[in-house]
Amino acid sequence: MNFDQTYIAIRKRNVLEIFDLALLVIRDHFRPLLILWLVGTVPFFIANWFAIRWMTVDAYDRELLTLYFWTMVVLISNQAQVATTFLTNYLGQAIFSQRPSVAMSIRSTFGVSPYYVWTQGILRMVAPVFLTVWLLNRESTSDSLAGVYFLLLCLATVGLIVRCSRPFSSEILLLEKTPIRRSGNANGRNQIHYSLRSSSLHKAASSELIGRFILMSLLSIPVTITFLGSLLLIDSSLNLHPTSGYMPLMIYGPIALWITAGIMAVVRFLSYIDIRIRQEGWELELRL
Repeated sequence: MNFDQTYIAIRKRNVLEIFDLALLVIRDHFRPLLILWLVGTVPFFIANWFAIRWMTVDAYDRELLTLYFWTMVVLISNQAQVATTFLTNYLGQAIFSQRPSVAMSIRSTFGVSPYYVWTQGILRMVAPVFLTVWLLNRESTSDSLAGVYFLLLCLATVGLIVRCSRPFSSEILLLEKTPIRRSGNANGRNQIHYSLRSSSLHKAASSELIGRFILMSLLSIPVTITFLGSLLLIDSSLNLHPTSGYMPLMIYGPIALWITAGIMAVVRFLSYIDIRIRQEGWELELRL
Protein backbone atom coordinates (compact mmCIF):
# COMPACT_ATOMS: atom_id res chain seq x y z
CA MET A 1 0.00 0.00 0.00
CA ASN A 2 1.25 3.48 -0.86
CA PHE A 3 0.31 5.66 2.09
CA ASP A 4 1.21 8.83 0.18
CA GLN A 5 -1.33 8.06 -2.57
CA THR A 6 -4.51 7.45 -0.59
CA TYR A 7 -7.94 8.98 -1.16
CA ILE A 8 -8.20 10.16 2.46
CA ALA A 9 -5.48 11.60 4.68
CA ILE A 10 -3.73 9.05 6.88
CA ARG A 11 -4.22 10.31 10.43
CA LYS A 12 -6.07 9.41 13.61
CA ARG A 13 -9.68 10.58 13.85
CA ASN A 14 -12.31 10.67 16.57
CA VAL A 15 -15.85 9.38 16.07
CA LEU A 16 -17.36 12.71 15.00
CA GLU A 17 -14.59 13.24 12.45
CA ILE A 18 -15.28 9.78 11.04
CA PHE A 19 -18.97 10.61 10.63
CA ASP A 20 -18.10 13.89 8.92
CA LEU A 21 -15.62 12.14 6.63
CA ALA A 22 -18.26 9.52 5.76
CA LEU A 23 -20.57 12.22 4.41
CA LEU A 24 -17.76 13.61 2.27
CA VAL A 25 -16.93 10.14 0.92
CA ILE A 26 -20.61 9.54 0.06
CA ARG A 27 -20.75 12.87 -1.75
CA ASP A 28 -17.60 12.22 -3.80
CA HIS A 29 -18.53 8.61 -4.68
CA PHE A 30 -22.29 8.99 -4.69
CA ARG A 31 -23.10 7.30 -8.01
CA PRO A 32 -21.07 4.05 -7.59
CA LEU A 33 -22.04 3.80 -3.92
CA LEU A 34 -25.72 4.24 -4.83
CA ILE A 35 -25.54 1.50 -7.48
CA LEU A 36 -23.74 -0.92 -5.18
CA TRP A 37 -26.13 -0.09 -2.34
CA LEU A 38 -29.06 -0.96 -4.60
CA VAL A 39 -27.39 -4.18 -5.81
CA GLY A 40 -26.92 -5.33 -2.23
CA THR A 41 -30.11 -4.13 -0.55
CA VAL A 42 -32.84 -4.65 -3.16
CA PRO A 43 -32.75 -8.50 -2.92
CA PHE A 44 -33.05 -8.29 0.87
CA PHE A 45 -35.80 -5.65 0.57
CA ILE A 46 -37.85 -7.95 -1.68
CA ALA A 47 -37.21 -11.07 0.43
CA ASN A 48 -38.19 -9.28 3.64
CA TRP A 49 -41.36 -7.93 2.05
CA PHE A 50 -42.51 -11.38 0.95
CA ALA A 51 -41.63 -12.82 4.37
CA ILE A 52 -43.86 -10.42 6.33
CA ARG A 53 -46.23 -9.04 3.71
CA TRP A 54 -49.16 -10.62 5.59
CA MET A 55 -48.69 -7.90 8.24
CA THR A 56 -49.63 -5.25 5.66
CA VAL A 57 -53.04 -6.65 4.65
CA ASP A 58 -54.82 -4.11 6.87
CA ALA A 59 -53.29 -0.65 6.52
CA TYR A 60 -55.37 0.61 9.48
CA ASP A 61 -54.42 -2.07 12.04
CA ARG A 62 -52.02 -0.49 14.52
CA GLU A 63 -51.07 -3.78 16.15
CA LEU A 64 -50.04 -5.29 12.83
CA LEU A 65 -48.23 -2.09 11.92
CA THR A 66 -46.25 -2.21 15.18
CA LEU A 67 -45.38 -5.88 14.63
CA TYR A 68 -44.39 -5.11 11.04
CA PHE A 69 -41.99 -2.36 12.05
CA TRP A 70 -40.40 -4.29 14.90
CA THR A 71 -39.83 -7.29 12.63
CA MET A 72 -38.46 -5.12 9.83
CA VAL A 73 -36.06 -3.37 12.21
CA VAL A 74 -34.78 -6.74 13.47
CA LEU A 75 -34.34 -8.06 9.94
CA ILE A 76 -32.57 -5.01 8.51
CA SER A 77 -30.27 -4.49 11.49
CA ASN A 78 -29.33 -8.17 11.21
CA GLN A 79 -28.80 -8.11 7.42
CA ALA A 80 -27.16 -4.69 7.02
CA GLN A 81 -23.51 -5.80 7.01
CA VAL A 82 -24.15 -8.54 4.44
CA ALA A 83 -26.27 -6.29 2.21
CA THR A 84 -23.54 -3.64 2.09
CA THR A 85 -20.76 -6.09 1.14
CA PHE A 86 -20.43 -4.69 -2.39
CA LEU A 87 -20.23 -1.17 -0.98
CA THR A 88 -17.52 -2.14 1.50
CA ASN A 89 -15.45 -3.83 -1.19
CA TYR A 90 -15.66 -0.75 -3.42
CA LEU A 91 -14.50 1.55 -0.62
CA GLY A 92 -11.53 -0.70 0.11
CA GLN A 93 -10.42 -0.42 -3.50
CA ALA A 94 -11.21 3.30 -3.85
CA ILE A 95 -9.09 4.39 -0.90
CA PHE A 96 -5.87 3.10 -2.50
CA SER A 97 -6.69 3.39 -6.22
CA GLN A 98 -8.36 5.69 -8.73
CA ARG A 99 -12.12 5.04 -8.58
CA PRO A 100 -12.57 1.35 -9.43
CA SER A 101 -15.48 0.47 -11.69
CA VAL A 102 -18.73 -0.85 -10.27
CA ALA A 103 -18.48 -4.01 -12.38
CA MET A 104 -14.97 -4.72 -11.11
CA SER A 105 -16.10 -4.29 -7.51
CA ILE A 106 -18.99 -6.71 -8.01
CA ARG A 107 -16.77 -9.32 -9.67
CA SER A 108 -14.13 -9.14 -6.97
CA THR A 109 -16.78 -9.41 -4.25
CA PHE A 110 -18.02 -12.71 -5.65
CA GLY A 111 -14.44 -13.97 -5.47
CA VAL A 112 -14.40 -13.81 -1.67
CA SER A 113 -13.70 -16.96 0.32
CA PRO A 114 -16.72 -19.27 0.92
CA TYR A 115 -15.93 -18.88 4.62
CA TYR A 116 -17.56 -15.46 4.32
CA VAL A 117 -20.95 -17.18 4.03
CA TRP A 118 -20.30 -18.97 7.31
CA THR A 119 -19.11 -15.91 9.24
CA GLN A 120 -21.88 -13.62 7.99
CA GLY A 121 -24.76 -15.98 7.27
CA ILE A 122 -24.47 -18.33 10.25
CA LEU A 123 -22.27 -16.86 13.00
CA ARG A 124 -24.02 -13.50 12.73
CA MET A 125 -27.41 -15.24 12.57
CA VAL A 126 -28.52 -13.72 9.25
CA ALA A 127 -29.93 -16.99 7.88
CA PRO A 128 -31.42 -18.26 11.20
CA VAL A 129 -33.17 -14.92 11.84
CA PHE A 130 -34.67 -14.82 8.36
CA LEU A 131 -35.84 -18.44 8.57
CA THR A 132 -37.43 -17.74 11.95
CA VAL A 133 -39.37 -14.83 10.46
CA TRP A 134 -40.85 -17.26 7.92
CA LEU A 135 -42.43 -19.12 10.87
CA LEU A 136 -44.53 -16.05 11.64
CA ASN A 137 -47.93 -16.14 9.93
CA ARG A 138 -51.39 -14.68 10.31
CA GLU A 139 -52.92 -17.96 11.54
CA SER A 140 -50.54 -18.22 14.50
CA THR A 141 -52.05 -18.06 17.96
CA SER A 142 -50.89 -15.40 20.37
CA ASP A 143 -48.86 -17.95 22.37
CA SER A 144 -47.10 -19.44 19.35
CA LEU A 145 -46.50 -15.96 17.94
CA ALA A 146 -44.93 -14.87 21.22
CA GLY A 147 -42.72 -17.98 21.29
CA VAL A 148 -41.47 -17.50 17.75
CA TYR A 149 -40.84 -13.82 18.37
CA PHE A 150 -38.90 -14.59 21.54
CA LEU A 151 -36.72 -16.99 19.55
CA LEU A 152 -36.28 -14.32 16.87
CA LEU A 153 -35.11 -11.72 19.39
CA CYS A 154 -32.71 -14.22 21.00
CA LEU A 155 -31.11 -15.08 17.65
CA ALA A 156 -30.91 -11.41 16.67
CA THR A 157 -29.27 -10.57 20.01
CA VAL A 158 -26.62 -13.26 19.51
CA GLY A 159 -25.89 -11.90 16.03
CA LEU A 160 -25.70 -8.38 17.45
CA ILE A 161 -23.19 -9.43 20.10
CA VAL A 162 -20.99 -11.14 17.50
CA ARG A 163 -21.08 -8.07 15.23
CA CYS A 164 -20.30 -5.79 18.16
CA SER A 165 -17.23 -7.82 19.18
CA ARG A 166 -16.07 -8.65 15.62
CA PRO A 167 -17.33 -5.82 13.37
CA PHE A 168 -14.59 -5.99 10.72
CA SER A 169 -14.88 -9.58 9.50
CA SER A 170 -16.03 -8.37 6.08
CA GLU A 171 -13.01 -6.14 5.69
CA ILE A 172 -10.59 -8.88 6.78
CA LEU A 173 -11.94 -11.41 4.28
CA LEU A 174 -12.77 -9.02 1.44
CA LEU A 175 -9.93 -6.53 1.52
CA GLU A 176 -7.06 -8.20 3.36
CA LYS A 177 -7.92 -11.59 1.80
CA THR A 178 -6.63 -13.35 4.88
CA PRO A 179 -6.52 -17.17 4.49
CA ILE A 180 -8.89 -19.17 6.65
CA ARG A 181 -6.20 -21.43 8.08
CA ARG A 182 -2.44 -21.91 7.94
CA SER A 183 -1.01 -23.75 4.99
CA GLY A 184 0.45 -27.20 5.61
CA ASN A 185 4.00 -26.41 4.47
CA ALA A 186 6.89 -25.16 6.59
CA ASN A 187 6.16 -21.51 5.81
CA GLY A 188 2.65 -21.90 7.21
CA ARG A 189 3.86 -21.78 10.81
CA ASN A 190 4.31 -18.02 10.68
CA GLN A 191 1.36 -17.37 8.38
CA ILE A 192 -1.39 -15.08 9.65
CA HIS A 193 -4.80 -16.73 9.23
CA TYR A 194 -8.31 -15.37 9.73
CA SER A 195 -8.79 -16.30 13.38
CA LEU A 196 -5.44 -14.86 14.42
CA ARG A 197 -5.93 -11.69 12.37
CA SER A 198 -9.44 -11.14 13.71
CA SER A 199 -8.29 -11.56 17.30
CA SER A 200 -5.32 -9.23 16.92
CA LEU A 201 -7.40 -6.53 15.24
CA HIS A 202 -10.44 -6.61 17.53
CA LYS A 203 -9.11 -7.48 20.98
CA ALA A 204 -6.61 -4.63 21.06
CA ALA A 205 -9.41 -2.11 20.45
CA SER A 206 -12.33 -3.90 22.14
CA SER A 207 -13.41 -1.01 24.38
CA GLU A 208 -13.09 1.47 21.51
CA LEU A 209 -15.16 -0.76 19.22
CA ILE A 210 -17.93 -1.26 21.77
CA GLY A 211 -18.16 2.48 22.37
CA ARG A 212 -18.32 3.21 18.65
CA PHE A 213 -20.92 0.49 18.11
CA ILE A 214 -23.18 1.96 20.79
CA LEU A 215 -22.76 5.48 19.41
CA MET A 216 -23.48 4.33 15.85
CA SER A 217 -26.61 2.54 17.07
CA LEU A 218 -27.84 5.65 18.87
CA LEU A 219 -27.13 7.92 15.91
CA SER A 220 -28.93 5.51 13.58
CA ILE A 221 -32.24 6.40 15.26
CA PRO A 222 -32.37 10.15 14.42
CA VAL A 223 -30.86 9.48 10.98
CA THR A 224 -33.62 6.98 10.19
CA ILE A 225 -36.32 9.30 11.53
CA THR A 226 -34.93 12.15 9.41
CA PHE A 227 -35.05 10.13 6.20
CA LEU A 228 -38.48 8.72 7.05
CA GLY A 229 -39.84 12.22 7.71
CA SER A 230 -38.36 13.47 4.45
CA LEU A 231 -39.93 10.62 2.46
CA LEU A 232 -43.32 11.15 4.13
CA LEU A 233 -43.11 14.88 3.42
CA ILE A 234 -42.44 14.23 -0.27
CA ASP A 235 -45.30 11.72 -0.35
CA SER A 236 -47.65 14.19 1.30
CA SER A 237 -46.60 17.04 -1.00
CA LEU A 238 -47.22 14.92 -4.10
CA ASN A 239 -50.39 13.42 -2.59
CA LEU A 240 -49.30 9.89 -3.57
CA HIS A 241 -51.29 8.00 -0.91
CA PRO A 242 -54.32 10.15 0.02
CA THR A 243 -56.51 7.38 1.51
CA SER A 244 -54.24 4.47 2.37
CA GLY A 245 -53.96 4.67 6.17
CA TYR A 246 -50.51 3.70 7.37
CA MET A 247 -49.38 2.33 3.99
CA PRO A 248 -46.77 5.12 3.40
CA LEU A 249 -45.09 4.15 6.69
CA MET A 250 -44.96 0.52 5.61
CA ILE A 251 -43.27 1.48 2.34
CA TYR A 252 -40.97 4.30 3.41
CA GLY A 253 -39.98 2.81 6.78
CA PRO A 254 -37.81 0.02 5.30
CA ILE A 255 -36.39 2.42 2.71
CA ALA A 256 -35.29 4.82 5.46
CA LEU A 257 -33.76 1.94 7.43
CA TRP A 258 -31.79 0.71 4.40
CA ILE A 259 -30.53 4.23 3.64
CA THR A 260 -29.27 4.48 7.22
CA ALA A 261 -27.65 1.04 6.87
CA GLY A 262 -25.76 2.26 3.79
CA ILE A 263 -24.48 5.35 5.57
CA MET A 264 -23.41 3.33 8.61
CA ALA A 265 -21.56 0.90 6.34
CA VAL A 266 -19.37 3.79 5.15
CA VAL A 267 -18.85 4.87 8.77
CA ARG A 268 -17.92 1.31 9.75
CA PHE A 269 -15.37 1.05 6.93
CA LEU A 270 -13.74 4.35 7.89
CA SER A 271 -13.69 3.19 11.51
CA TYR A 272 -11.85 0.06 10.31
CA ILE A 273 -9.28 2.24 8.54
CA ASP A 274 -8.90 4.39 11.66
CA ILE A 275 -8.31 1.33 13.86
CA ARG A 276 -5.62 0.08 11.47
CA ILE A 277 -3.99 3.52 11.41
CA ARG A 278 -3.81 3.46 15.22
CA GLN A 279 -2.61 -0.13 15.57
CA GLU A 280 -0.20 -0.40 12.65
CA GLY A 281 1.37 3.04 12.76
CA TRP A 282 0.34 4.14 9.25
CA GLU A 283 0.69 7.80 10.19
CA LEU A 284 4.21 7.31 11.55
CA GLU A 285 5.25 5.24 8.52
CA LEU A 286 3.96 7.94 6.18
CA ARG A 287 5.99 10.61 7.99
CA LEU A 288 9.13 8.49 7.87
